[in-house]
Amino acid sequence: MRRRRQPVQQVRKHFDARCFFCGLDLYEILEAHRILPGADDGKYHWANILTCCRNCHGKLTAGLIVVHGAHPATYAARVISVMDEHGREFWRADHEPPPPDPANTEEDDGGLSHPCAA
Repeated sequence: MRRRRQPVQQVRKHFDARCFFCGLDLYEILEAHRILPGADDGKYHWANILTCCRNCHGKLTAGLIVVHGAHPATYAARVISVMDEHGREFWRADHEPPPPDPANTEEDDGGLSHPCAA
């Protein structure tokens, strides 16, 4: 019996296990975002997918977060060039944690707040 292959979006979500932008690790709300959009012939391919939560995916779609591209690197599979909703531009490898949110300056709430909550 031949085993069914999982779509690459699901495999990528399992592999990454957290939002690329805010670090949220709740699998049920993680989504796959194509770096090169479908309108520009971007396919659901391993190297063209970023895992992000629904909130960050909405920000990507609205243009509040901009992904400039994914680039091969010597120390990681790829490095992503991003401008976030605060206008900060940065490069980050897939395995690195997201940068701290400058808008989140309140005291530690024990992990109850979500850094990209609207």
